[in-house]
Amino acid sequence: CNQIFFFFLVSKDGKITFSTGGMTRMLCPDVMREDEFVEAFNKMDHDQSSADGSEVSFLDKADKVLFKGKK
Repeated sequence: CNQIFFFFLVSKDGKITFSTGGMTRMLCPDVMREDEFVEAFNKMDHDQSSADGSEVSFLDKADKVLFKGKK
């Protein structure tokens, strides 16, 4: 329902660095979970790609997977 936006930089060694972003704040159905995504995003420390590169996991400092993305 809401849009989330941010800037990121990928270094030569593949490390992704994210900047502070923002989010629209429209009234959305309870099933939408943008706040949980933003909370996890703010805890993110590093990422890890699958062997075939089709999936990326975003992890916190304790290597707990916060969320995953697929190409």
